[in-house]
Amino acid sequence: MKRLILSIALLLGVIAAPLALSASVSAQDVFGGACDGAGKDSSVCQSRDTSNPIAGKNGLLYKTVRIISYIAGIAAVIVIIVGGLNYITSNGDTNKVNTGKDMIIYASIGLVVIVLAQSIITFIVNRIG
Repeated sequence: MKRLILSIALLLGVIAAPLALSASVSAQDVFGGACDGAGKDSSVCQSRDTSNPIAGKNGLLYKTVRIISYIAGIAAVIVIIVGGLNYITSNGDTNKVNTGKDMIIYASIGLVVIVLAQSIITFIVNRIG
């Protein structure tokens, strides 16, 4: 059991650390210099829309995904705590031991899925917006 918990913790550390420590990437504004000066009245500069209220960086989709990810993450941590309490208080009852183990394993897998889903959606939103 100790090996399983250690393996899960190591797996989460290996998967989550690069995602948490990765730097954000942004695109270069190719019209920035041209649209700041005398050319700002041109049709290219006028048609440039930098704010997308739905899929932009501060858009509704991005904020919704973050809120849902936070709620799901908090729920997964609570399930891990409850599973740990079930495991600790099992008193040798194999059903409670298995229930606690399963809760911890499934909640850990859920956390990994949440982190990966948020990363993928953030990447797509940044590419679209």
